[in-house]
Amino acid sequence: MAINYTEYGRGASIPSPTASSFRSIRGLGFVVVAGAAVATGLRAVELLLTWELVERFGDWERDTVDASAYLANLEEATQSISGVALTSVLVQLLASVLFVVWVYRARANAELLCSAQHRLPKVWAIVGFLPLVNWVVPPILVDDIQRASNPTTPRNAVRLFPSPLTWIVVAWWLSFVLGACTLFVAYLLSIGVRYGFAPSSGPARAGLLVQSTSLVLWTTAVVLLAVLLARVGRWQADRADGIGAEPMEQPSAPASRPAVQAAPNGGLGMVAAVLSGTVVIGPALIAIASPKYQAVRDAPDGSAAHEAAVDAWAPLTLLGTAVWAFTLFLAGVSFLAWLWRARLIAERLAPGGHLLKRGWTIGGWFVPLANLILPALVVGDVHRASRTPAHAGAATASYSMVVAGWWLSWLTTWIWTWLALLLLQPVLWWGATAFFALTAALQVTIIRQVDRGQRPAFVPNDDATLGN
Repeated sequence: MAINYTEYGRGASIPSPTASSFRSIRGLGFVVVAGAAVATGLRAVELLLTWELVERFGDWERDTVDASAYLANLEEATQSISGVALTSVLVQLLASVLFVVWVYRARANAELLCSAQHRLPKVWAIVGFLPLVNWVVPPILVDDIQRASNPTTPRNAVRLFPSPLTWIVVAWWLSFVLGACTLFVAYLLSIGVRYGFAPSSGPARAGLLVQSTSLVLWTTAVVLLAVLLARVGRWQADRADGIGAEPMEQPSAPASRPAVQAAPNGGLGMVAAVLSGTVVIGPALIAIASPKYQAVRDAPDGSAAHEAAVDAWAPLTLLGTAVWAFTLFLAGVSFLAWLWRARLIAERLAPGGHLLKRGWTIGGWFVPLANLILPALVVGDVHRASRTPAHAGAATASYSMVVAGWWLSWLTTWIWTWLALLLLQPVLWWGATAFFALTAALQVTIIRQVDRGQRPAFVPNDDATLGN
């Protein structure tokens, strides 16, 4: 039997691992990278075929090719492109399934090699690849695996140490996600030429540039993935001989959290929580006014009925928009100020327990597309590091479902708001208002839990600051 300590030194007896429990992942990792490389190569072939199709379309636009000849070749070219694209998708799907298997096996091996807890429970090695959560979870899983597999991480470590490969994990995942997003945009731009109903080749040519960017991003992602999988596979194989050779017993670890010599976040957190709730007011005013917009649509322009309908609809809508922008700005600034200070304190409480560097606490919100993922990682790390054992129990090292729900609600809120702005339907505005309220409620919960978790670690010291 051995003692397996959590991040804060609380332990439970577990059986010592045996070498027979270890399963090599080097061969599986090679197959995953090979499949990803083949899928990317097929994407390159698809790009070349699409480029040729767009050139043919351009010739037809300039009347330099016979229309009947162009139409005869169009169906053949479209079928070739579709066939290559479908094959690429199938190969990528197979590689993705094998990658999930690799993550699960690598996680099991990592738990044999190092007693430190991971940020997510083992079940997330499977569940984390389901839709929506797969935007955030995979890089966390991989980063924890490579940290635990690193030879510099002791087998009896209390927490996972920082690793020089973390930046590769972040770069790999951003390259993959950005590549998928740009490929989708490229398909939208070239869909007319692909199916023969485009009025001009202009959008398709722009789509070729976007698709080329996607190919570069995915190639980068494959290279970085190959580095990660090869490194982790070699590390785990090299450390496998030591499994079971010594007890996984953690030396004396402090049962209490480290003291932080800085003022707690209570006042700023209260301000951020109150202002978060005010964001609901603006969308609610717009929702109240939105039924009157139908009369604006129905009345002829310039008529008395139209002027009366605008007078009934516009003032409340403009007021709601102004209130919405003002409260959103204040709530955003106060939340970022609170989050920055909470991150500084969390770094004292859990050194090396953050996936991203400190600058991403603010910068992650302003980088397009990356802001779909990075803020959730930052808040998740701060929330996880700030929860005390009394609040979190045995799940101290895990991310919270409250953070996941808050971020999914935040993304859904803006999707719903975009639809409401586009369609101007009352039901959509009321839906946006409800999602703003849900997001605010979850955000307030996160703020309170973080402040409550950081407060017990506070040690009064007038000279201490968190400026470093």
